[in-house]
Amino acid sequence: MGNHAGAIDGAPRRAAATTAAQLAAAGLGTALVPTSALTATFSGAVRSLRPPLVREVVCLTATPGDPLVRRFLEDLRRRGVPVPSPIAVQLTARE
Repeated sequence: MGNHAGAIDGAPRRAAATTAAQLAAAGLGTALVPTSALTATFSGAVRSLRPPLVREVVCLTATPGDPLVRRFLEDLRRRGVPVPSPIAVQLTARE
């Protein structure tokens, strides 16, 4: 194990972020959630933060030598976390 500066903080599970977004879309306030918590059929309004909030994505695996795991991690590094097209359109329309 290498020595890394910083610590891994716990993050809410996807279901909690998805639920928060759905409650906001239903008119029960606002929610700050990652775009990865939104589905292509999300009915609420989506806005970008100014300035943008950027977070690192960390992958932990018990089998780093597994070829399929390595391919997945390389693909994630290359392409990033996918954002559904309808959400991306809302985000870029406001810029």
